[in-house]
Amino acid sequence: AGLWGGLCCSALLSLIAGILFHLAPSYLLWFVCISVISALYSVVGDLFISMIKRLRGVKDTGVLLPGHGGILDRCDAMCAGIPLLTLGLLFMSVG
Repeated sequence: AGLWGGLCCSALLSLIAGILFHLAPSYLLWFVCISVISALYSVVGDLFISMIKRLRGVKDTGVLLPGHGGILDRCDAMCAGIPLLTLGLLFMSVG
């Protein structure tokens, strides 16, 4: 349920942002698609870091944020999603 809720929220928020920024309908569709794909890819990044932690036999990636799994657990989804979103937006502006 969380995955689907996150993807729906990503689509809805990107649609609202696209409308507020007065994107043309064709760009708006691209923007929503890029946002949803990036949100999905961020879940893959989170699962990848969790897999690495399980393979290494560790619970947390650091001690700087006790109880939160470390800094990497706070930003692993962004580390995967932001580059894809950036490339998608660059592609959208060139194309």
